[in-house]
Amino acid sequence: MSLPPTYVEGFHSLDDIKKLKYGKVGNTDMIASNIGIGGCSAGGEYGSVAEEESILTLQEAIRKGVNYIDTSAAYGAGRSEQVIGKAIRELPRQSFYLATKVGRYSTGGPWSTMFDFSTERTLKSVDESLQRLGVDYVDVIQVHDLEFAQDINQVINETLPALQKVVQQGKARYIGITGYPLSVLKKVVEQSTVRVDTVLSYCRCTLMDQELLNYAPFFQSLLYRLSLVYRLSLVYWLSLVYRLSLVYRLSLVYRLSLMYQLSLVYRVDFCKSLQSKDPLFPAVQRLSSPCSQKILFFLQSKDPFFHTVKRPFFPCS
Repeated sequence: MSLPPTYVEGFHSLDDIKKLKYGKVGNTDMIASNIGIGGCSAGGEYGSVAEEESILTLQEAIRKGVNYIDTSAAYGAGRSEQVIGKAIRELPRQSFYLATKVGRYSTGGPWSTMFDFSTERTLKSVDESLQRLGVDYVDVIQVHDLEFAQDINQVINETLPALQKVVQQGKARYIGITGYPLSVLKKVVEQSTVRVDTVLSYCRCTLMDQELLNYAPFFQSLLYRLSLVYRLSLVYWLSLVYRLSLVYRLSLVYRLSLMYQLSLVYRVDFCKSLQSKDPLFPAVQRLSSPCSQKILFFLQSKDPFFHTVKRPFFPCS
């Protein structure tokens, strides 16, 4: 059995690690335990829970090999992130993956106080979450319950591009989306110009509701399709770089050829001016004969770099 990247020697017990199953998460390099830790209870969403109890539970789970923590700014209106932040201060950062969310900021009250998917609020929310968690970055930053957006295009055109900036700034590693209606999640993945690395839903693969199984082939193929797009994009950019390089080289050849022509004209004119004075002029005159120029062109054309240059570029026929 290969150890997960989150294994920390001296902190974890190999016996505990071997008891768990791990798997790759979406389009990421994360190898997460099949059992994760949710942050709702730490935020008091299911009733009052002592802070110390939440902290000790999370720390013990990480020590036993559970390595995925999922929370949100909405759980307890930030309370969950605060408690989790206290718990992970005493843990090696390498020992766990940390995911949080933007877009939803409470679980009760009017819509206007619960949801905000705007660019400005998204960027501000990320900084607030990092502060509460006490970390420099999270592994996954997710759009929370995106089906509650008044216009799903706002998520596509504002929220996800904002999260892309967050990733570029090093505040998160991957971007995810979450929600209940699978059709909406699928639509966002299909229409977004921002790469979506993870998709999280809930209560859709149970004894009473197995709708997720109908969407599984699409979401599972997401990894391959994103990988293919990346590879095709890489091929295109490499091709573009090569073409630009070729244009530059041809331009350089032309400029060097022009410099050579001007130099030759100068030298011929100079030699003519010294024809009656310089005893070496007859030798120079022989070198500038049509035959010598043809030999010069032949030598130049043998250089592979010059094979694309037309003969009229050179002062010989």
